[in-house]
Amino acid sequence: RLSGIALDDSGRLYLAGRFDAVNGTDAAGLARLNRDGTLDTAWEPGVVIRDQNGLGVRMVAGRGWLNILGPVAGPNDPR
Repeated sequence: RLSGIALDDSGRLYLAGRFDAVNGTDAAGLARLNRDGTLDTAWEPGVVIRDQNGLGVRMVAGRGWLNILGPVAGPNDPR
């Protein structure tokens, strides 16, 4: 389930929500798509989205930054 979406200055799309993969590739609730719609497999966000309650995620992208407001955790955080 998708709960957040943002577009950066270079046309890449960020997706957040309750999902574990995008087109069969691990994504842990956060993914970036290239301008052509393919998954950016080189992008390593360093965090995962933990939106089990479906509260949603807000994101703002631009100037090289992605700001996330929502249930974010480190990849090894058991929450």
